[in-house]
Amino acid sequence: MANGRNDCGTRALGERGKELVEDLFRHNGYLVQKPYMANAGDFIDFIATGHNAQVKVFVRTDTRICVSDNVVIERFTHRASGPEIGWLFKGRADLLCYLDAHKGTVYFFDWRALKDYVTTHCKARPFRNPYDDNATGDAYIVSVHELMKAGGLCSGTCHVNVSALQALAPNQPAPF
Repeated sequence: MANGRNDCGTRALGERGKELVEDLFRHNGYLVQKPYMANAGDFIDFIATGHNAQVKVFVRTDTRICVSDNVVIERFTHRASGPEIGWLFKGRADLLCYLDAHKGTVYFFDWRALKDYVTTHCKARPFRNPYDDNATGDAYIVSVHELMKAGGLCSGTCHVNVSALQALAPNQPAPF
């Protein structure tokens, strides 16, 4: 545990998930680059350039969506280090790639449309995450099927081979 948080497993899982999504973009003809001069608060993992477009991408790797069918979008989190505004509200990405760590499904969500949808149609619920420094906060916990049906949010799905994630995916019960 680093800084009282369960960073070892979840951080490695997240980093490997990002690599899988980067490889997916490369395989589909995009040049993938790390953002130049971006800070961590921008929540941009990479920039994909190709097909006459440039897209700023943020990746979330989720181990529980296969059980819960829910996408978890933090509105705010409170840790021992203090409160943090959730990534959807601080981030500057164009696209959220939400990866199911067990099934390999990648959901592609338009960042602005997702933000507008959850703040208008969803109610944030309190949570406690015992695996992340006993963090508490509020999150929009929304069925992936609801988000797929909402117009303009999800531009589709794709599948990646997640066998490399299996050793990293924790078998802890979902806190959400």
